Amino acid sequence: SKILVSPYLRVIQTACPTSDTLQVPICIEEGLAEAHATPHILPSPAQRFAYFPQIDPTYPSSIPLQATPGVTCAKTGKPCESFGADYVQRMKKVSAQLETSYKGQTIICFSHAASVALVAAFLKCTLEPLKFAPC
Repeated sequence: SKILVSPYLRVIQTACPTSDTLQVPICIEEGLAEAHATPHILPSPAQRFAYFPQIDPTYPSSIPLQATPGVTCAKTGKPCESFGADYVQRMKKVSAQLETSYKGQTIICFSHAASVALVAAFLKCTLEPLKFAPC
């Protein structure tokens, strides 16, 4: 079993009770970040561990964030990933990674509504019977 989460604070906070209940560490997966992701601005898993001991600081993200050349975040002024094509391609990579690396395992993913919907679509899963509160 593994818990994979987006690197954003509110997602980590949402995942903590599940981690505590199941006694499964949280693995921060950059690939699950929301749209318009900006690489290298969030604290590292090791830095987050001081506040969230549920985090596995040794887990290496499988899908690192990459800025799209020429695209800048309106809020930070830093290079970021373009929304649309690059974001969708990242979600497609996350889905493929889940299928190949975790086949036969129970994986819980915490992310944002659009990311959850895209990963589910690429994995050909329906979200209709599920009750969830996206971050």
